Amino acid sequence: MIYPFLLSRNESTLEVKKNIYFLLEGKNTEQFYFDGLLNDSDFKPYDNVSIYSFIKGGSDEGLTQPIKMIEKAISYANDKTNKFNKNIDKIYVIFDLDVFKNDNGKISSLKKYRKYKYIKLGYSNPAFELFLLLHLDEAYTKYIAKYKSKILSNEYYKGKRFINYLLSEVTGINPKSNELVSVFAKNYKNAIKEEKSINEILVKAYKNVTCNVAKLIDELDTN
Repeated sequence: MIYPFLLSRNESTLEVKKNIYFLLEGKNTEQFYFDGLLNDSDFKPYDNVSIYSFIKGGSDEGLTQPIKMIEKAISYANDKTNKFNKNIDKIYVIFDLDVFKNDNGKISSLKKYRKYKYIKLGYSNPAFELFLLLHLDEAYTKYIAKYKSKILSNEYYKGKRFINYLLSEVTGINPKSNELVSVFAKNYKNAIKEEKSINEILVKAYKNVTCNVAKLIDELDTN
């Protein structure tokens, strides 16, 4: 079972029209970021929206497979004790595509989950660190365009996966362990802008540096 931990809630009215849930793959990096987005940035979701983060525990520790995460979200929505309203509530499943190793068939297999209208897929190829890189000024021109092939293959470089190495080298922050990842969220609008320069479409992700997380955040933002 998934146990949602309430991160932020709009108390401006007694009526809550919609609940937005985030199921995060990472134990640290993604959690640091979304904590910052919800609590320390200018991000303002629609009025009357409650935003939660799913916290993995027990047998779920170390869960990284996107399909298992999506199925977990579906299971949560189908559990009547959770009072999930499939007509208006949404679960945003945020995951990395590097586990599929740029295999077109495996990545395309995720399309079948589009029939679940209450599920929104947030993905990065190769990994969430790409999304973080987009928060930097002129990120596409300065870093992504220059290293596209290396980012996509994401082989080990100086002891780290390349996208992790690149982000750490540019910012001085190790995203795997440093809570300063939360600070990136203050510049989320730049990520929205920069992401438009790369692929955001799932079925094209196998051959392209890809991310759509900023696009999903933009959908929720009222600013």
